[in-house]
Amino acid sequence: MCSKSAKEEIRLIKINDKDKVKGFYTLLTNGSVRCLPDQKYIVPKYCLDVLDKEKIQFEVIRNNRK
Repeated sequence: MCSKSAKEEIRLIKINDKDKVKGFYTLLTNGSVRCLPDQKYIVPKYCLDVLDKEKIQFEVIRNNRK
C-alpha cells in the first residue's frame, strides 16, 4: 500500500487502454485518486511506483504540486 505525506506531489496521468481496468482498480485500492475522462487520473506521485510494480502502462501528462 502507498504511504502518504502531508505535502505530497501529484501527477496527472493517462493509463493505456489495455490496462485501464487493472490500472483503475490498482489506483483505487492503493491511494487517493481523482477520475477524469479518457482514462486520465490525478494521483499522488507515490502511486506511480505501485503502477510500475504491477506493470501497468501509463503516461505522466503533467507534474503538479498540491
